[in-house]
Amino acid sequence: MQKLEELVISLRERGDLSSNGLEVLKWSGAYLGIDPTGGGLHIGHLAPILVMHELSRAGVPIVIVIGS
Repeated sequence: MQKLEELVISLRERGDLSSNGLEVLKWSGAYLGIDPTGGGLHIGHLAPILVMHELSRAGVPIVIVIGS
């Protein structure tokens, strides 16, 4: 749990987490949906994927759905 708490602090400092972080510590998992057919895909879409990677490394189960 310590690693997840450190991640929450890091995400808050970077501005990647808009909540107070308490909800994050109670998560049972994280979900990210990506539509690869969208015409507006750009490098900015990488940020949520990187956050999901960090959550996974902290032990949070993640689900990434690609498609519609």
